[in-house]
Amino acid sequence: MKFVPSRIISGGQTGADIGALHGARDCGIPTGGYAPLGWRTESGSNTDLRDVFGLQESKSSDYPPRTKLNIIWADGNLVFGKKKEPGTKLTWSLCGRILRPR
Repeated sequence: MKFVPSRIISGGQTGADIGALHGARDCGIPTGGYAPLGWRTESGSNTDLRDVFGLQESKSSDYPPRTKLNIIWADGNLVFGKKKEPGTKLTWSLCGRILRPR
């Protein structure tokens, strides 16, 4: 049996995040999620997150609020990165507190 997710949720901030959105689009899988205010990414503002991938803009330009929104919206989370990096630590911690599989 082949598993195909019904949607890929990402904040689009960095390489793995945007890569997941591109991969989903290429496979015909719908995308969504929340991005920081101003469509903030590590590379600057990216309105493709809205126009191409259907993300919504969170009320804050900081990353933690959109991370929490994306975890709440998801059924499970795939975490890439070094566990000691701030974003990875936050995601891992929030998944545990919100009781989401990781």
